[in-house]
Amino acid sequence: MKKLIIIHIVSSLLFIVSISIGFLLYRNEHQLSAYSTTCFIIGLIIAIAEIPLTIKITKMSQNKEQTPDSTTDFTSLRKKINFYI
Repeated sequence: MKKLIIIHIVSSLLFIVSISIGFLLYRNEHQLSAYSTTCFIIGLIIAIAEIPLTIKITKMSQNKEQTPDSTTDFTSLRKKINFYI
């Protein structure tokens, strides 16, 4: 789970950097050049690649919340109750 979160953070940072470089190149030239278009396409590919990773992390965190931390052993609980009765 920790590795997936680290991969998600790194890919999110790559997405932000790619889009930022694309906007900087676009702002300097006031038109879409091959470089800015390439940066936008790379950002789009990274964003699409993050979708399954985000879904997997979400499902894993939901499963982690649903599993109880400790299970109750009803047979030992019944023996303790019978002992006190």
